[in-house]
Amino acid sequence: MDVLEGKSIFLWNVPSVANGDPQQIATLLHNAGFQTVIVKGGSGNAVYVPPIFPFAKWNKKPNITPELIQALHNVGIKVAGFGFCYGIDPVGEGSVAAKLLTNLDLDAWVWDVEDSFESFLNNNSDTGFQHAQLLIQSYLTNKTRSVPTAFCSWARWHDPNPKLNRPWHNEKMGGLFMAFCDYGMPMCYWSRLGPDNKPIKPLPVDATNLLTEAIKQWAPITDKTLIPVGRAFTGTGGIATGPAAAAFDTLARANHMRGVSWWGLDWAKSLPDVWGVLNGLSSAYEAALPTIPSTSDPSQAANEQQSGSG
Repeated sequence: MDVLEGKSIFLWNVPSVANGDPQQIATLLHNAGFQTVIVKGGSGNAVYVPPIFPFAKWNKKPNITPELIQALHNVGIKVAGFGFCYGIDPVGEGSVAAKLLTNLDLDAWVWDVEDSFESFLNNNSDTGFQHAQLLIQSYLTNKTRSVPTAFCSWARWHDPNPKLNRPWHNEKMGGLFMAFCDYGMPMCYWSRLGPDNKPIKPLPVDATNLLTEAIKQWAPITDKTLIPVGRAFTGTGGIATGPAAAAFDTLARANHMRGVSWWGLDWAKSLPDVWGVLNGLSSAYEAALPTIPSTSDPSQAANEQQSGSG
């Protein structure tokens, strides 16, 4: 089974869990049956350091430490890094990911690409597309070994508000990333709003409907494996619940997916009904298929996407 397949969870700020104690974090994840943890390692073109507030005692250390990786590896848990992409210095963003892979011996890398490369005002993503190419080229040039990679982004490619009908993403952009990444990770953060337009507890159908929509909207972008990311946090217009999380995972398995990830450990550990569901989920998903090799030439990837190939 590949690193990014199976049951995984994101970790944003390491000191938010057990004050960052490597052994306690490893024990928590091992007891819950997680196979991989995806830890924030990069922020734009810099190594990510948790903020002084509220993590003053962390003393400005990098978020991912060798001690954490060793503790997780000791209990059989793989460690992937992820970086949030701003698109301002794409060469630096690609370089820092390659540097972290080398220095920390990470098992995989996830690109958190949301809207930084695109312009919704005029629906012209040419500049962003060029920046994305530079990021990919920088990463491929600077990395010293190959690990599985994933493109993590929004579940929908179009605004769910039918009155706006604007693209959240340009399919050409998604195709460029998926041409060199091994997996797609649609961020499925379902929600339900009450009559006053404020979040209320979702129904399981809210989770399953969003996953169904994500599968449909990612289909033109890639035929590579999807590892959906479910809501295990309350915030940004939504509430996490155990029943919704359980329904989401059940539908993912029914669609023969080879893994599900969750955002994120920072919150889930303090949500008893959600954490209880995540603990009870089987670590095993569909049997792994041969990994599709990543495209080594980003210009080739761009040409393939422009010609309409997947």
